Amino acid sequence: MADDPGKRGAPDRQPINVHKSYELRYWSEKFGVSKDELRSAVQHVGPMVHNVARHLGKASPGYSVRALQNWRLRGGGPKFIKVSSRSIRYRRRDLIAWAEARLRASSSSGVAA
Repeated sequence: MADDPGKRGAPDRQPINVHKSYELRYWSEKFGVSKDELRSAVQHVGPMVHNVARHLGKASPGYSVRALQNWRLRGGGPKFIKVSSRSIRYRRRDLIAWAEARLRASSSSGVAA
């Protein structure tokens, strides 16, 4: 979140400052956790957003926009929601389920791990 609460720009990709009430409120709502859970996560893994997200199980699967576009056009990709002719959305649970279905023990095995 921006260090100035008056700024409406994108959130910082840097640290979460749990000592600022507006940052604590923003990040707890974004991750869907209580303020105490957020404080605990920051204390456990440090203030960096990506580490806290991973610790809370809220990290994005991390597919590139281009990869998702290719899978969507060719078929075989994760389920998606077509909001309009130019807007596509993915539910986190659909991305995770799609990835889980493709787990393999080795590159030569065709059987899930």
